[in-house]
Amino acid sequence: MRHPQLLIYRGDARLATQLQIQIDAGRWLLRKPGDLAECLEMSSRGGLNVLVLRLGRDLDDELSTVERVHYLAPDTAIIVVGDAEQAAVAGIARDLGAQFVLFPPLSRDLLPEVVAGFMNPEGVARP
Repeated sequence: MRHPQLLIYRGDARLATQLQIQIDAGRWLLRKPGDLAECLEMSSRGGLNVLVLRLGRDLDDELSTVERVHYLAPDTAIIVVGDAEQAAVAGIARDLGAQFVLFPPLSRDLLPEVVAGFMNPEGVARP
């Protein structure tokens, strides 16, 4: 059985730290793709994949990555995290294929629960 993969785009250390307890408890494979090509390679391996992408470094590249992963790896769930000053692009991220966008006023403290929901879509408790 393949372990679910959590892909954290460009290895965002803050997001990885925030999700570490869930990563360990769920026995998820943590991958840190640095670009679109790596995202697509990792997503194409099959199984359950969730991509978490935080906006901030290069908005054009990040939104393009959301669009391309959604189109080329449609089974990969995409979660986009952003700051208040980027809230105007939340709708664009959804239009490009993000299944969930986490922007203020929603708290980033919700991220572990959101990711866990996508990693366990049937709602079945895992040991």
